[in-house]
Amino acid sequence: MKTILKAVMMTSLAVAGFGAEPMAKLKVGFPFVVGKTKMPAGEYRISVPSYGVRTLKIESMGTGPAAFLAVPVQDLTREDQGGRKVEFVCEGQECKISRIFNLDSGYLFSTGQKVKATSERLVVKINSGSTKTE
Repeated sequence: MKTILKAVMMTSLAVAGFGAEPMAKLKVGFPFVVGKTKMPAGEYRISVPSYGVRTLKIESMGTGPAAFLAVPVQDLTREDQGGRKVEFVCEGQECKISRIFNLDSGYLFSTGQKVKATSERLVVKINSGSTKTE
């Protein structure tokens, strides 16, 4: 019984945490992958839980998919000069989010994945969105 109650409470926290206003909106002109979820080109919203866990939710602004992205690394070096943007790393035909600049209070979030020398980097500017969770 305790296990079921604990699972329900954790699910409620996760749902409530992602109910905050989106932190960023961007238009991606190419397909990409988040975890094992294939995301088609389109408009996306990036939001973070209000309880501070290093996880982002990337969801389609239309009827497309949604996925969670673990971002275990947060660089405490300010990245104000580069603007708000998302960096993708592409290997072959597959692109993945590598880093997100100035999403929250001017800091850099990174997936911590190693990038091969043969990889291509693509940058997409963040169009709009709140810089603070509410």
